[in-house]
Order: sequence, then structure tokens, then C-alpha cells
Amino acid sequence: KTDYWFYILPNEEATRTALVLEGTFKKSASDAGTTIYYPIIVNKSQTGTNITGASGTGTSNIARNTTYAIKATIKNIGTDDPTGEINPTSLELTVSVADWALNITQDVTFE
Repeated sequence: KTDYWFYILPNEEATRTALVLEGTFKKSASDAGTTIYYPIIVNKSQTGTNITGASGTGTSNIARNTTYAIKATIKNIGTDDPTGEINPTSLELTVSVADWALNITQDVTFE
């Protein structure tokens, strides 16, 4: 498991944010493969998506000072268009939405 962090600006549903997973799908070991995409619209409520947390509106809006932890499980072949829609059964998503927690501590010694 590898965690990746991305910082994005707040936006509205009309300019929604997408995280696009890209991979190569091979029908057999000898197949050269086809590039497949899984465009994930952040904070979008749809079948196969579970959104938790008080800030999780399901409206595709991105709120400021908010974190969106996304866990994606690939269930089927995605799409050949990175800007297209995917069938929700191709991907199972868990989105945990929470307020941004900023815990900064500093120890200063003056001599």
C-alpha cells in the first residue's frame, strides 16, 4: 500500500476535480495491452461509492480546508477515455471526508 497526497483548490460541481487512474489491461500474457483509465470524480455520490464524514456532500464540490481520503478497488475494465465516465461497477470507492487537521508544534529555546 502506498499513500499519495495531492493538494487542490476548492471548486464547484461545474468544474469538478477528477483523479484518473491509468493502467494497462492485457487479455492474455502475449497481449501487448491496452491503456485503460478509471476517472474518479472526487466527492461524487453514485452507485458503488461510499462517502463518509460530515463534509462529504456527494455533490462533486471540493471544500477548502478539507481532506478527501480515497480508497479505490478495481472491479472490472475501465474506459479508454481519461475524461469519460466509468460504470460504477468497474470501481468500488470509499471516500472519507474530514476537516483539515493542522497540528503544528515547535520547541524553542532562547539562551
